[in-house]
Amino acid sequence: MKSCKGVLLYALLAVFALTSIAAAGPPVNLKGAPAVKQPGPAINKNILKPIPEADPGLAIIGMQSRHTQEVSALEYQVKIKNQSSTPYEGSARLGIYLKMYDPSKPDKFRWDTAEAGKEIGPLAPGEEKTIGGRVVRTGYAIGIKAAVKGKDKEWASRTSTLPDMPAPDVKIKNISVAEGGVRIDMENHSNYKIDDHAGFGVQVLKGTSQADGSVDFAPAGGFMVKLEPHQQFTQTMTLTPGYDVYKARLYYSRPTLVVVDEKIFWP
Repeated sequence: MKSCKGVLLYALLAVFALTSIAAAGPPVNLKGAPAVKQPGPAINKNILKPIPEADPGLAIIGMQSRHTQEVSALEYQVKIKNQSSTPYEGSARLGIYLKMYDPSKPDKFRWDTAEAGKEIGPLAPGEEKTIGGRVVRTGYAIGIKAAVKGKDKEWASRTSTLPDMPAPDVKIKNISVAEGGVRIDMENHSNYKIDDHAGFGVQVLKGTSQADGSVDFAPAGGFMVKLEPHQQFTQTMTLTPGYDVYKARLYYSRPTLVVVDEKIFWP
């Protein structure tokens, strides 16, 4: 009888265990379900595109330039017209450029900025305005351009050829040698002011007489010339002794060097 009770007890325990397992269901995932990635805000790709500059409707209808009594100073006047039917109040500017002779370029010239940009200001429909200014010109400048421009674009431009720079009447009065130096006396006979950019210079040559009466010259230095109107000027250079002939050559810079005067000294 005791063994029957034991069997019955084991049977009840087994039934209870099976019932508990059945009621529990499948294993529980304690980590939870994987997170669902939500889409981010839509990107408007058009925001990254720059807004193109609108054509201001301006035209350059005239341009003039002239030299002043300062050899390298070039004055200009540019006439601008609003050709549109609406008022102009934009941000376009007027740029001035010089066409420079440059033998290192395949086409022998380049454009240099002479003035980055002047404010044009408002213009009513059909209104004209003249803008003037002054830029520095050297002898290598052979043309001028005016342009109505924006940040990255030109809308209108006009070019013209520049005449030769003025050639003031400057002379070497005398060349002499004393105490190991060569002295060059010059005079500006004109009303022009010769400044740093005018391109006037003096080249000094030292020479040795040859048996046939010729002279073998070699460069001995030089300097640039600055002169006020009708000013006299003297420059002295220290030279290595041992040469019996000296030459001073006055030139000005153009697309080619132009020699305007020279003097020779025989000790």
